[in-house]
Amino acid sequence: MYRTFLFAFALFFAHVSVAQIPASQIQFDNKIFDFGKINFRSAPVQAKFTFTNNSAYPLVIRDVKAECGCTVPSWPKTAIDPGQSAEISARFNPDNYAGEIDKKIEVYANFQDAIAIPLHIAGTIRQPAGANSGFVKGQFGYLRMLGNVVAYGKVKNTQTSTSEMIVVNDYNRALKITKVVKKPSYAEVSIPEGDIAPGDTAFIKVTVDGSKVGDYGLQNDVILFETNDIYYSTKSFELALDVEHDFGKMSKGKLKKAPKIVIEPAEVDMGIIRRGARKSKKITIKNAGKRDLEIFKVSSDCSCAMITNDVKIIPAGGSQEVFVEFDSVFKSGEQRKYIYIYTNDPLHQVVKLLVHARVDE
Repeated sequence: MYRTFLFAFALFFAHVSVAQIPASQIQFDNKIFDFGKINFRSAPVQAKFTFTNNSAYPLVIRDVKAECGCTVPSWPKTAIDPGQSAEISARFNPDNYAGEIDKKIEVYANFQDAIAIPLHIAGTIRQPAGANSGFVKGQFGYLRMLGNVVAYGKVKNTQTSTSEMIVVNDYNRALKITKVVKKPSYAEVSIPEGDIAPGDTAFIKVTVDGSKVGDYGLQNDVILFETNDIYYSTKSFELALDVEHDFGKMSKGKLKKAPKIVIEPAEVDMGIIRRGARKSKKITIKNAGKRDLEIFKVSSDCSCAMITNDVKIIPAGGSQEVFVEFDSVFKSGEQRKYIYIYTNDPLHQVVKLLVHARVDE
């Protein structure tokens, strides 16, 4: 009798622990934490998001992911029972950021109708007029920029994201940004109107449109602009964004019928290779889902490791053999390289395939 009771209790607990709940029944006091206006290089901001579980089952938060390393989230590691309230916090480090900020974190839990709930940390970081700390010369001259890269983090292929490059006039006369010479087609650039007085700062606002990129993964492009700086009038900075497919609006039914990528083996061991030689191995990409698996893109962190044959669509229940090649020219010792496979599997939209080898002389 006692064993039967324990068994029944275990089954009940297992059922409750995995029960799915509607994301709409998790009520947040506010999904946007606005820290207002702070000075450049202020102390870190601690954002707090309070919520209540209004569903009939416990909420189990599996993970909270931030779009960049500037934000470190923390969350309850135990289940939140029906009717209970709890808090998700995130520490945002504003160092090296300026202008309007919108940093996203995503809450992954036992939701039945959504992959994650997005939360936002927003506000404005301004550099006081005349303060030069942290600025670099860019392409020399007197108009200085805060670094040389505007980084957006992850941008979905359905969304736009805006950030700014902050500049300061380090000259004794007014300077002006006259025109934008070069930009990628997916970016809109707004330059400051009028002159920038000596010691003053200004902002170049850049809005990127993920739907116009036409690619996935890390994108690096250049913004080139002209100024009336008497030395090095042409200046530039880079854009960096990581484009991913948007699965946020998929219903529970579509998620159940979604494609599912399976790679066998999960990593590729090339063994020992003589330096300068090439070696290839066969792997199988399977679709264990109920819809066609689309391979959007295949890239690598090194041209020495690649998939040599083309693969685009794998039907539900189907598979395709592909060949992974490793080129050991100019390599020596232990090697670990990654191939990135971008797919329409909502749970594995980017698969990292590890290729390792030992290169001997």
